[in-house]
Amino acid sequence: MVTERLPTSAGLPHNGMLDPIQAFALQLDAYRRQVEHEDELINHRISWLVSSAAFLFAAFALLSTSKISSGPLNSTPVRWMLLVLIQLLGLIMALLVLLAVDAATKRLNKLHDDFGDKAKVDPLVAGLFPSVACDDHRGQRNDRQLRNGRMPSTWIPPMLALAWLATLITTAVVTAT
Repeated sequence: MVTERLPTSAGLPHNGMLDPIQAFALQLDAYRRQVEHEDELINHRISWLVSSAAFLFAAFALLSTSKISSGPLNSTPVRWMLLVLIQLLGLIMALLVLLAVDAATKRLNKLHDDFGDKAKVDPLVAGLFPSVACDDHRGQRNDRQLRNGRMPSTWIPPMLALAWLATLITTAVVTAT
């Protein structure tokens, strides 16, 4: 029976030893909290990106279709500059969120691998807890399920980046002709 020694100041029994069930429970809880933290970061980044993209697409559509008879926006160079600026801002934000989500996804993959490597405990002990990994019905790691669960967060930023790039190219082609 393997035990872990922790500082007695951690509110543990007087001898500072944990039984395997307590040790695994602490390890599992730390892993779960780290995964929740990364998932929350991804959620905030994607929500922020979609909200800002909606705002920028609305501004882009309004500016590109409005008929202003007077004022500074009546100037074609000023309108063109604002249109390009909106599109570049949307493209840059999508690319930045893409990089941030990719970093969080890599961290989640590392957490998943580390937990699988470090959580070498008696199967009877592990069986007392629900699986926190993407396992199939046989208990084997299921990378496909893991990828499918992350699909929206990995596809939304590049799709928005491509949409902004398409509008930018279209704007350049239309104004050149």
